[in-house]
Amino acid sequence: MSHRLRGHHNRSVGEPSAHHGSGIPFRLSFSSGEKRGDVNMRNTTKGWLCVSGGMINLSLSYFSYTLVILLLPLLTEQLGCSLAQASLIFTTSAIASMVASMFLGPIVANHNPKGVYLFGAAGTAVMFLAIAYAPALEWVLAASILFGVANKCNGTLSYQVLATEWFRVGRGTVATMATVVSGLSNTLLSPVAGAAVMHLGLRQAALAAAMLLLVLTAVVTMLMICRGPSYYGMEPIDFNFVMGKTRKRERLQRVAAPYEFAMPASRLLRIPLVWALLLCPMLMLMAERFFYTNEAAIYASMGFDVAQASIMLSVVYIGSMIVVPLFGFLSDRFGPKRILLTYCLIGAVNMFLFPLWCQTGFVGGAILAFFYNVGTVGLYFGSVVTTPLFGQEKSPVLIGWTQVVTSAGSAISPPLAAAMYEWSGSYVLPLAVAGLCYLAAFAIAFFCLSKKSQDYLEKLDEPYRRDELCSELK
Repeated sequence: MSHRLRGHHNRSVGEPSAHHGSGIPFRLSFSSGEKRGDVNMRNTTKGWLCVSGGMINLSLSYFSYTLVILLLPLLTEQLGCSLAQASLIFTTSAIASMVASMFLGPIVANHNPKGVYLFGAAGTAVMFLAIAYAPALEWVLAASILFGVANKCNGTLSYQVLATEWFRVGRGTVATMATVVSGLSNTLLSPVAGAAVMHLGLRQAALAAAMLLLVLTAVVTMLMICRGPSYYGMEPIDFNFVMGKTRKRERLQRVAAPYEFAMPASRLLRIPLVWALLLCPMLMLMAERFFYTNEAAIYASMGFDVAQASIMLSVVYIGSMIVVPLFGFLSDRFGPKRILLTYCLIGAVNMFLFPLWCQTGFVGGAILAFFYNVGTVGLYFGSVVTTPLFGQEKSPVLIGWTQVVTSAGSAISPPLAAAMYEWSGSYVLPLAVAGLCYLAAFAIAFFCLSKKSQDYLEKLDEPYRRDELCSELK
């Protein structure tokens, strides 16, 4: 009987099941004469190599955005356009990223991901070549469409699909671990990139970026990226660091072995409850962007000078390397529901207390910067939250649609925040609305991840499970 037909009933999402024997078995297939340890070593090495390559490519993808930001003032001088006009690059790329997210997850899961990453590398190179040689802004805007798709190919979407395929116990930890690598690399490389842009000028710096990013991504992809474990006849990896003591392993195996939905993903996406759940990461990213897109102005309104504000931006990077991986780790250990609810409450309190942080100087600014990152976990909602709810087989599609709604939330919030600031003359109102977004996300998560909602979804899946059983018995 398939794993789908051994569903875990009467539970809250992300909590251990009491159903005996429902965890994924640990049997590994190996040929005669091969030791079990040898298979485990090959499995572990290949899986970690693949996700490590995904982390590096994700860091390069983030860094490419940093480079575009650094080149933007020089581009406006070369093309004779305003900064507002040049900033349309990010709007165009965001729309392209959102559209690409609708289709990219299953492509990464069902085909060779090397091709996806190489396409992303080529799209990034085209963007920097356009910056170097384009005679008009329209050419750069056209290239930014490829750039938006490329950043999904090499970014969080592809990486989460690989992480959920290769890891069983500890998938949330591994999925969010990428923020540590990208945070460190951007912190170290951004000052170097800034100095290089000032020294080389627009064209030389853009050409260097195109060549380096293309070569590095291609090398990492060819040497490290691979398909999921089932393609090689391997089992997913159990991350021992997350598993901890032996006596806890059975519980963690059940957390990592979710109820697998039999209904097609297209049918799953027609259930209103599923779309209600997807509003949760959208609201979290909206709240996060209320602060992120205005952080320099917010710290200026708190009385910080440029040097102090730059320190706060460093706190933001440090916070991302702690808060986001901790979300994945704690969700693996205790189930995503209670951790997600806790993060939403922390985010709401942090935003509502902005008037207090304004009165506490440097300490308040640091607290605001550090805990703003609780909203960033919405980017990893697909691998950490929806995979335990709907199963690994549906995760590529749901990861993609999670990226769609978070992109939409990221696009909506900046103009809303600007309009509220112009109306009120203060950032108290925009950040208070951000706090309300967190509270709305809390309410949605509390309802959608409840035992009653899970029972409802599994009841809808029963006809599909019966059909699957009949087809297997024939």
